[in-house]
Amino acid sequence: MLWLLLTVFLLVLLYFISIPIELEINTITKRYLVRYGNYLSINLHYSPSRLFYIHWKVLLFNGNFYPLENTGTKKRKTINRKTKNRKSITSKIQLVKALLKEIRVKRIYMEIDTGDYLQNAKLFSIIPLLSTFGVPLGINYKGRTNLVFSAYSRPIYLLKGIINYKKSNYGITF
Repeated sequence: MLWLLLTVFLLVLLYFISIPIELEINTITKRYLVRYGNYLSINLHYSPSRLFYIHWKVLLFNGNFYPLENTGTKKRKTINRKTKNRKSITSKIQLVKALLKEIRVKRIYMEIDTGDYLQNAKLFSIIPLLSTFGVPLGINYKGRTNLVFSAYSRPIYLLKGIINYKKSNYGITF
């Protein structure tokens, strides 16, 4: 019976670390979200009464979070912090770089408008050159700058990136 429970637990764990985490930023449709399968979703919405709010959904439960709303007047304790050494800051930056390498970009597109016709004319000759290198760019003469960005990663990829980062920091090679 214990082996059966352990096997089911490992299969469920394997399933959850293989579900993709998706990030979508679309300024054309004003859609900003982070999604983990169909189990977790976090959306950023703009509203006229408040500047923005966050709509979250976990399984069957959902709600709104208003980060700019004052919920109380607690006084914070002052903590004397020591200055961080340079090595810990650079190691954190290297960890972020290792994690960013594990993110796969599905779609990216950008339309640029500087608001000046002369600047747009200068960009008109550069944009096709950049588009040949795989950066899909466009010029927009309507006064808007648009961005469509969609990326995903799986928790197993992120764990692999952390493990490879730790191995490279401690000199362990395989």
